[in-house]
Amino acid sequence: MSTTRAPATPTLTFRQMAPRDLLQVWRIEQQTAVRRWTVQDFLTVLQSGQTVGQIAEVDDQVIGYIIYTVQSVPKENAEPSDSIHTPYAGPHANFSDQPLDLVLLHLVVHPEWRRRGVGLALLGRLGRKLRHQDDRIHTTVPEGNLEAQLLLREAGFKAVRVLRGYFGEEDGYVMERQPG
Repeated sequence: MSTTRAPATPTLTFRQMAPRDLLQVWRIEQQTAVRRWTVQDFLTVLQSGQTVGQIAEVDDQVIGYIIYTVQSVPKENAEPSDSIHTPYAGPHANFSDQPLDLVLLHLVVHPEWRRRGVGLALLGRLGRKLRHQDDRIHTTVPEGNLEAQLLLREAGFKAVRVLRGYFGEEDGYVMERQPG
């Protein structure tokens, strides 16, 4: 009598996106059916200094990624000169005294890894950055991208506004998550 073992669950690891990841990221991007980014989009955004890219990988293979910006939120009683959003100054910037506004720009999971918790794990890591009551994460999702809307809802996001014609002929849903 032989016994068969279920294959071990691969270990999912996370790290900062590096230039060496762009080829694997681009290959995954090409398998995405909606609103693909170009190579120039990635280069422009990732070289801006205001953007953070995080990678999810298994056995040194990129299986998903998330790209977002971090801004401070102006305080209600701030002086006019303090009321503009301050761009993110790098991964070690200190915004501990001001609420954060995290703008989710892009989230993609390799098709073979979808519905296996990778997208939720990436969003969960992003959500752990919310520390103040006024912190938030927000993104705009095309009306026709139900898969993204459902993933975001499962991760605690709520639709807060509709932007008519935001994606040309298609409306955009602004989805937001706050701490808690």
